[in-house]
Amino acid sequence: MYKKPSKCKIYLITPPRINKLSIFKQILQDILPNPMIDVLQLRLKKENNIDPADPEEFLRIADHILPICEKNSVSLIINDYPDLVSKTGANGVHVGVNNDLLKDGYLSAIREQIGDDKIIGASCYNLIDYAVEASRQSVNYVAFGAFYPTLNKPHTVKANLSLLTEWQQKSTIPSVAIGGLNQQNSRAVIESGADYIALISSIWDHKKGPRQAIKEFGNL
Repeated sequence: MYKKPSKCKIYLITPPRINKLSIFKQILQDILPNPMIDVLQLRLKKENNIDPADPEEFLRIADHILPICEKNSVSLIINDYPDLVSKTGANGVHVGVNNDLLKDGYLSAIREQIGDDKIIGASCYNLIDYAVEASRQSVNYVAFGAFYPTLNKPHTVKANLSLLTEWQQKSTIPSVAIGGLNQQNSRAVIESGADYIALISSIWDHKKGPRQAIKEFGNL
């Protein structure tokens, strides 16, 4: 994710809880060879689906899935915990930002913490100004959304497709579109300029399984 891909690719996000690790690993071994998938974000939540899971859970899961990511040249991104990047050997971290954090140089501090060779991504919601400031603080990609209603973040803000077009015209930093994306509504997001589409439920909850779900996205 150090530069824009020539074609929109998949930014895959894990389910909020991984209860059967052996089965999950087998699924990853099956789908990660697909060249459409560039990134896997490890995003684990507690039972309330809001608070991040304990760091120990991230460490446990990452230890099992990092080798699969490395074998398939897929970047493993840790959600929420910058300090776990070095502990897990992951490729980077994804964090949310707000105006106060940006003013305090939050992302610059993370860059200093994890090093220049790691990836930093920031959720900028529906605010282009956040993305501009994040780019000044050395992020490797910015995420906009939610573009459609999503059960994973039911109270998130609504983002307009014009954000993606504006960002594509003004920056060389890749953009990730997130929020309720599926096989039916993603075409508009791709055509508006998204470099990556972030997928969760449309992959893991597909009635025919993740492999078939990704195959259907390939038609876009």
